Amino acid sequence: MRLRILGTAILMAGILATTLLAAPVISVDADTYDFGSVLEGTLVTHRFIITNLGTSPLEDLRAVSKCGCTTSSLSTTKLAPGTSVEVEVTFNTSGYGGKTVTKSVSVESNDPKKPTLSLHLTGKVTRLATYNIAVTDLKNLVYIMVDLRSPEAYEQSHIIGAVNIPYEQFAASVSLLPSGTLIVVYDADGTKGDQIAKMLIQNGHLDAKSLVGGFAMWVAQMGKAFLWPLGQ
Repeated sequence: MRLRILGTAILMAGILATTLLAAPVISVDADTYDFGSVLEGTLVTHRFIITNLGTSPLEDLRAVSKCGCTTSSLSTTKLAPGTSVEVEVTFNTSGYGGKTVTKSVSVESNDPKKPTLSLHLTGKVTRLATYNIAVTDLKNLVYIMVDLRSPEAYEQSHIIGAVNIPYEQFAASVSLLPSGTLIVVYDADGTKGDQIAKMLIQNGHLDAKSLVGGFAMWVAQMGKAFLWPLGQ
């Protein structure tokens, strides 16, 4: 009886040892990336390489950002033994001018010894000069203005910065316009502009607008100061 119990205990110990040996092990090439010194508004991006050094699949992989200024992405949730995946981490430095910062992202998995792996971006963010503007700030000011009039009318005079897509050709160009951007359209008097703005909204460009009164109203209120060719 004792021999049977002893044998069972040895068997269970062996099974337990095998189970422990056959476990996933998460590893990273370097858990901290020092980006040095950058100007405020710069997007700092780094790719950490995660590898499974264990003998069973590394599963339930998930990257979790700890603040809204940091984003991360993973292309898979499972790694076979010996395989790797990149974790891309991006830090938006807007609002951190004059500070030395460390931003962290957690990678969670089924590694029994290290279920949470912390990754860090660290460095100094320099304040912008008075004559600088960051792309991330300029993005909030960006819009597309479209002149719906004929190429002849556009060439004669148009609002500075406007591109010409004639009304008759506009429907074929909708798919080329970027989403999530303010799009302002105008024609001669606003009539066709309203039609195009409604069509854009129906196609997912929810910020589309029609310039009230069209080109004629612009000239009446703004004069010729913002027309190209200048003074026309």
